[in-house]
Amino acid sequence: MSNPGLGLITGPQFLAVMRNFAQALELRVPEINDLNVFPVPDSDTGSNSVLTISAGLANTTEVEQAAEAGLGEVVAVVANACGHGALGNSGIILSEYLRGMSTVLDDQADVAQWARALKVGAETAREAVLTPQDGTMLTVAQAAAEVEVDPNFENYLKQIQIQVRTKLVETEGMLPALAAAGVVDAGAVVITLLHDAFAAQLANSSVPELVITQSKCKELPVDYSGPEFELMFDFLGTENLKHKLEQELAKFGDSITVAGDESGFNFHIHTDDPDQVIEFGRTLVAIGNTRVHRLIG
Repeated sequence: MSNPGLGLITGPQFLAVMRNFAQALELRVPEINDLNVFPVPDSDTGSNSVLTISAGLANTTEVEQAAEAGLGEVVAVVANACGHGALGNSGIILSEYLRGMSTVLDDQADVAQWARALKVGAETAREAVLTPQDGTMLTVAQAAAEVEVDPNFENYLKQIQIQVRTKLVETEGMLPALAAAGVVDAGAVVITLLHDAFAAQLANSSVPELVITQSKCKELPVDYSGPEFELMFDFLGTENLKHKLEQELAKFGDSITVAGDESGFNFHIHTDDPDQVIEFGRTLVAIGNTRVHRLIG
């Protein structure tokens, strides 16, 4: 157990942090959208992330009852609702980060269990992406997991906050698209703001508000020649069937990510032919709730 101070993270504390995180995201949607150049410069990472977390918190009665039942319960409920309502790569990865954390959390978490949850969360988020890239929100999630555990829980949360902010700055040099635009990764900002929320609310962190500079992004013309559409759909199946679907549909596009578990999956792909993806996918699984939109323009 940690020393007096924070001591343990409880379900109600987690829910309060998530509500503050959602508010912080909503205030910064335009700023995060302006950073969005990878994998597609479609300016929706902030919008998708806030809509995803809003879906996770939408059922007020359910999440409040889950919070009273325990930390693991409320993280699972929020993660599951986020997964079903996830939009875009950023929404899928955010929901999977929370789902991974939920799998190892009990009614309350001491500092050691929280560290374990961050590790599993980062691993689960990476596994959700068929072709993961460094320099994204996955990199920042991994940075949080690698912070050395401090028996003082408040100090530990503050150290995570500092480390993820440091890694966020480094993302600009990790991907050519980010370096060319002179920006950090938009999705990485989302995970950074999540850990800012934990440090500020549970550890009384006095670190100033995150400031993001955009040196060239707004001046660059949209230069994109990838797939034309984003397709998302829901399906039921086993983990093995999910992996088979990922591999089979990879020939029709890229940016494949999947949220959820055997109680229900949310599939995401960028493709030039969403109808072909749906037709082929239905030879493997029963597809529902299809959503298609044009990536650019």
